[in-house]
Amino acid sequence: MIGFAVLILAVTVCFWHLIKYIIWLIRAINLTANIPGPKALPLIGNALIFAKVSTQKEALTTVMSTFNDYTNKDGIVKLWLGPKPLILLSNAKYIEIILNSQDAINKDDIYNYIGLIANGLFVRNGQEWHELRKPLDKALSKKMIESNIQVFHEKALKLGNVLKKYAGTKTDFNLRRYMTNYAFDIICRLGSYC
Repeated sequence: MIGFAVLILAVTVCFWHLIKYIIWLIRAINLTANIPGPKALPLIGNALIFAKVSTQKEALTTVMSTFNDYTNKDGIVKLWLGPKPLILLSNAKYIEIILNSQDAINKDDIYNYIGLIANGLFVRNGQEWHELRKPLDKALSKKMIESNIQVFHEKALKLGNVLKKYAGTKTDFNLRRYMTNYAFDIICRLGSYC
């Protein structure tokens, strides 16, 4: 008798979670209905687009080509990774709205699997993100940036000259190394730490 009650309870809990998930999925479908993107299949979404992908570079190339095929004038595309909608943006106006929103502090679980952008500020969650962002807000205030625009310009030109050797060669290279050096050059120059 107790076993039967436990079974009924387990089935009820599973059924409750299924109903809750279906309601969430219907809401997600309705909210993203007007966003262009490839047609998604039930349960797997657009996973077939990534079926032949074996490297991160191929995954990025696939996402970029899909983005270019389906983007609208606003620079928005929808992909479904399984039952999860991903909204890809290229319009700086929308990206700024999201980055400035207090509601967008917590990231989705997908950020744990991205791997392309490591564990920097953009993939941190909630309080951890807020603690990292505070000193950056002070260090990169609008006044500080405007008064040192020449330094940013000088270092950007230097970076452009360094990266020019890769232009049009289709050669793979580690951009992170160059961007780290660029950021370090600016920090040293502005802070006189080096």
